[in-house]
Order: sequence, then structure tokens, then C-alpha cells
Amino acid sequence: MLQNMLAHKQRVEKLLQSDSPKTQWQRELDFFNLKFVHFQQERLIHLLVTLTVGLACLLSCLTTLFYPLAPLYMLDAILMALFWAYLNYYRRLENTAQSWYQTLDDLQKKI
Repeated sequence: MLQNMLAHKQRVEKLLQSDSPKTQWQRELDFFNLKFVHFQQERLIHLLVTLTVGLACLLSCLTTLFYPLAPLYMLDAILMALFWAYLNYYRRLENTAQSWYQTLDDLQKKI
């Protein structure tokens, strides 16, 4: 999904740079807003998943403190790795969202 969104943003940025008189800017803005809404929904879902995995990781680590068993250590390691991966992906989503706000402003200026 992220690659698709980045490709769409690049297409819009090329349109903004070309400044073609044939471009229907309102139509482009509407389509960009629709894509942005979908992107915001994905951000929300990934935020909830990241928070859930983080909470599971925290609870697992607390359980391991009280019951130091080998399977719990393995569960902690797996959950920490998964949480780290989700944090990195969510960071990429957030950075992309910030750049989309700038592109949205540029599209609105064209109109």
C-alpha cells in the first residue's frame, strides 16, 4: 500500500512541476483527497495494531519478570522484534503523511 501511495504522490508532483494548462486541477485535488483519506485509514489501523503489539509486549515482559520461564523469554523476543518492525513501518507512514500534507497544500495553491 505504501508503495502505491508513494507512486501516486510522485505522479502528482510531476503534474505540479509540468504546470500543464490541460490539467484539471480540481479533479486532481479531489482524487488526491480520496487517496489521502484511504491513506489516513491505513495509518489509523497501523497505529492501533502497533499499540496493541506494544501492549502485548509490555504485558509479556512484566509476566516474565514474575515468572522467569524460557518460553516467556522467547515470546518476549518475538514480540519485541514484531513491535520494532511495526514501529519502523509506522514511522515511514507518518513521514509519508507529512510529505502528503505539503503536496496537498501545493495542489490547493494551483486552484
